[in-house]
Amino acid sequence: MTDFRFSLMEFVHAVGHGPPHHVHEDEDAVWFVLEGEVAFFVGDRRHDLVAGQVAYGPRGVPHSYLVRSPEGARIGVLFSPACIEEFFRANGVPVADTGGLPPEFDQAMVMASSGPFHLRVTGTPPS
Repeated sequence: MTDFRFSLMEFVHAVGHGPPHHVHEDEDAVWFVLEGEVAFFVGDRRHDLVAGQVAYGPRGVPHSYLVRSPEGARIGVLFSPACIEEFFRANGVPVADTGGLPPEFDQAMVMASSGPFHLRVTGTPPS
């Protein structure tokens, strides 16, 4: 395996999806837009990306994103170091289990469960 050096995940979201503004205390993130259009908010900057483009979110910097394309989006995310996948395992729904787009995150549950994973919610989802 990777000796916990990194984890790579894929997220599938409907138009308008955006997680709350938050900070990863332990890991850097690199987002790869695989399909669709996504606005990334990193610190005080906005990056409007389309398929094939990449954004970087350093640990300790507040960030979020907003899916802008009507057909939704697929995003690959590389986290370094690994282990944040346990947060998503606890809060997410695998697409394979839903037959399509997963339901929206329960924002209250995400906020309540973020502490043990060294995540800090700093604001509401972008709109």
